[in-house]
Amino acid sequence: MTIAIFGTLAVFQSNNNLNNGQTNQIHPQTIETEVVVETEITESNINEVTEIKRRTNPFSIRKTPKPLSILLFGVDRTPDEKYGRSDSIMLALVQPETKELMLMSIPRDTYINIPDHGYHKLNRSFQLGGPTLTKQTVSDWLEFEINETASIDYASFEKMIDLIGGIEMHVDRRMAHNEFIIEEGLQTLSGKEALYFVRFRKSLDGNHDSDYKRTERQRQLLTKLTSELLKSRSFTESFSLLRSLFKTVDTTLSLQQIITYGHHYSDFSSEKITTLSITGHGDRRGGLWYEIIPDKELEEKQKLIYEFMNPQGE
Repeated sequence: MTIAIFGTLAVFQSNNNLNNGQTNQIHPQTIETEVVVETEITESNINEVTEIKRRTNPFSIRKTPKPLSILLFGVDRTPDEKYGRSDSIMLALVQPETKELMLMSIPRDTYINIPDHGYHKLNRSFQLGGPTLTKQTVSDWLEFEINETASIDYASFEKMIDLIGGIEMHVDRRMAHNEFIIEEGLQTLSGKEALYFVRFRKSLDGNHDSDYKRTERQRQLLTKLTSELLKSRSFTESFSLLRSLFKTVDTTLSLQQIITYGHHYSDFSSEKITTLSITGHGDRRGGLWYEIIPDKELEEKQKLIYEFMNPQGE
């Protein structure tokens, strides 16, 4: 969901550029006020940032930021749990050079070696050591060092969707399970409905979806959320939304990093988002059901990641 927050900053920068033909060169981790006083941006002082004059451009980056990788988690957590269970896992790749994004789902039941714990389902690593251990596990598996993590639990996810007034999604089938029913077609989903949409797999009519279909819907919603946040908003509204969204996500990214990348993606289009999944097949081992990823599939995804993050073949 941190990717969606980048969109909010892109909106702010795009709108601000409409009101300002000049560019003030400053450090990525600072803002410059009308009286040329530099102040570090923090969550506690971001309200003050919104008072900057529209004619002042507070974010001008000296150079293109580095490629960035973020492991995203949707977390099912009760109040007494330290980490909870990672219900969804997705690798987000940010390539500033080409201004592209890639969202790659990783099956939560992937049979994988967890450092110091042996082979388990991937989401077991989150229960054992939270985002840090899962990041290490996936980095080792992909032979690619992931930079950052971002987690959002169910309650925060619902709040995020409600903050933007709901989200319009095309629902490809009638979804009915327990107390929830979402009809097929174009629907505006509330936070609770959006959570149901991305978690739905088993249906009352017995026509169940695969986990791959579930993760496909997760990528669709995240893409649509990014598009929604790219809609034109006022200066103050963009910062207010950013502040609220930042509070819903537990991330190793700093607010300054998000602002830096958000600025760079100021003219970003959701058409530049590539979505895909690492795929395998189910198999029972030791009485448990796992998703087995073939070596060929893993090697193909490793190559794809490398090429995306190194477009010049460096």
